[in-house]
Amino acid sequence: MALDTDAVGDYGSFIGGVVGTILSILLLYLTFRLQREDSENNSRVYENQILNDEFFHMLELYNDIAERFEYYNDKKAVFNKGKEALKSLLEEMYDNYDAGTNFNQRRKVAQYEYMNVIHSHYETAAVYYRTIYRIFQIIDETKCEEDKKVEYAKIMRAQLTSTELVMLRYNAMTLYGLKSKQYLNSYNILKHIQPFDLLEMKKWRASLNIQEMSLANMTLQNVRFLAKDLLTGESEKLYKQMKDNRYCLRIETNDTYSKLMVMVSIDNTFVTPKYSQMLWLDNYTPDELEDMMNYFFYDTVCLSNFNMFNKRTDLHFHHIKKIVPDGLTTITVSVENKKGNPIKLSN
Repeated sequence: MALDTDAVGDYGSFIGGVVGTILSILLLYLTFRLQREDSENNSRVYENQILNDEFFHMLELYNDIAERFEYYNDKKAVFNKGKEALKSLLEEMYDNYDAGTNFNQRRKVAQYEYMNVIHSHYETAAVYYRTIYRIFQIIDETKCEEDKKVEYAKIMRAQLTSTELVMLRYNAMTLYGLKSKQYLNSYNILKHIQPFDLLEMKKWRASLNIQEMSLANMTLQNVRFLAKDLLTGESEKLYKQMKDNRYCLRIETNDTYSKLMVMVSIDNTFVTPKYSQMLWLDNYTPDELEDMMNYFFYDTVCLSNFNMFNKRTDLHFHHIKKIVPDGLTTITVSVENKKGNPIKLSN
């Protein structure tokens, strides 16, 4: 049987045309896809460059404005500028602060003292806080990826002194700083604020020297970090603790993370080791320690995040003290969400 070359040729042309068309479409698709990826990459690079330029321009502006603060105390013959002036302003707030023993008045009096002192520097302070707010607004509103936003927020946080962290906290508690709460929480800007740097802790701070206060800050910060790990499920256990021969601090939650407890156990048959991190606790009576831990616990759960993470009316706080002479003294502070919702702390 003779081969029909014309038919074979037509068939080959048909197959070649179909395959060629498919390959052309596929290549065209791949070309468009690569172009889109290049376009998206170029867009990311462009957005990152815009953020970088705006951020560092504002950072330079922030440092310039911070240097405008001036403080002069004729009684102490002290004159400071810049961030040292802010530190002196905070020291003046400490000197003026007196909330007595009223639990609920401590924060309100701290806010009053802040406003009273900062008012005399209002012109500079207003520009200073607006600039910091604008920096975080630029970071938050950029189209860059989340990890890039966090990276720049951390750079900004690293610029802030301990004094500035305290000032930012009190400013956010006023009407002037209301909008800043969102960014302070979202990027955990106040993460490194030291508990005993707060005016509300003045009553207990007075019992400590500089070394002891450093140990106290370290201990209470550890309590916060351990509590956060428990509540985020990062720990395999539902409790963590720090201890030496005399003291044991136990942080505990439940399986729904709706309850958080801190218990301080004091074994009165032992002496605190000389180099213990918890040596500072020796400066307080059980009543004073209960009072201090109760306020610190309330601040950690509610005030440190401006009551934005946990609804205050949903929470039940409790504290109790048990003393056994020549035995074990326990001080327990706890909080429970009455609706069974998980308790959340700053990241």
